[in-house]
Amino acid sequence: MITWNDNFTMKKNINGKIVTVGQQDFDNMTILIKEENGNVISCPMGFDNDGDCYFIYDSTQVYIREV
Repeated sequence: MITWNDNFTMKKNINGKIVTVGQQDFDNMTILIKEENGNVISCPMGFDNDGDCYFIYDSTQVYIREV
């Protein structure tokens, strides 16, 4: 079972779904995402050529940065 720290506040709207971005794991290059229904999943994480971090959720590349 994946544990979740409820102190995370960064939310993203991805294809009409609101998710909370959680902890990054640089050992296995994943990031935890909490869906609106409370389900916590591990998504693949990567970096682009500029060094910006992103994750893949719902077949969408989502950058981890405030706009």
